[in-house]
Amino acid sequence: PVYLNIDQLVQKHIAILAKTGGGKSYACGVLVEEMLKKKVPMVVIDTHGEYRSLTSQNTSKKDKKNMDRFNVKPNDYKKQITEYSPLGARGNFEHLTLSGVNLEASEILDVLPAKLSGPQKGVLYQAIKEIKEYKTYYTLRDIIEAVGRSKSNARWNVIASLESLNSIGIFSETATDPVTFVKKGKCSVINMKGVPPDVQTVVVARLSKQLFDYRKAGKIPPFLFIVEEAHNYCPERG
Repeated sequence: PVYLNIDQLVQKHIAILAKTGGGKSYACGVLVEEMLKKKVPMVVIDTHGEYRSLTSQNTSKKDKKNMDRFNVKPNDYKKQITEYSPLGARGNFEHLTLSGVNLEASEILDVLPAKLSGPQKGVLYQAIKEIKEYKTYYTLRDIIEAVGRSKSNARWNVIASLESLNSIGIFSETATDPVTFVKKGKCSVINMKGVPPDVQTVVVARLSKQLFDYRKAGKIPPFLFIVEEAHNYCPERG
């Protein structure tokens, strides 16, 4: 038997490193199972949809021999796991949507697929400033229309970038509340299988920021945030 200190595991940053097929996700899955037994809240960014296996027992006859050898019993954790997908509600998936209401320019710049130039950023900031003068509640569509009223030639690239972001369909006026993701004894799995890479980037950037802000404000309890394929989401610089 091997025992790990659960407080040190949850309270520190951990990296699981190995080449492809080395067992990173499997090792992490084992840790998730043990955390669930201890009722630790978790949120998992599941890039390839591998954590679905936690919801069903392992019935492999080949693995059964090893289970007997190490005195391990097959188990499933479907009662403790909720799966979300940005692609919509289907089967056992809940639909994950992010708040598209009252977005600040800095928040939009963080998740835009393409980076804007100085003049283009100026158009965006000015458009949102103007909206705030007559609206207390505005959407991404309102921002696009405000940018369209700008006299600057830089507006066209800004509109194209905002339309691209809006077409993803991930932003909603009735977004999934981050509070629902973090609950004692529960693991929320964000299943990214089939989701285009640019959409994955937007979801992870926005969701991780929201969870961080909610945790700082004490709206959610301490939890373990697991990011599969983390190098795909970390910025190259800055």
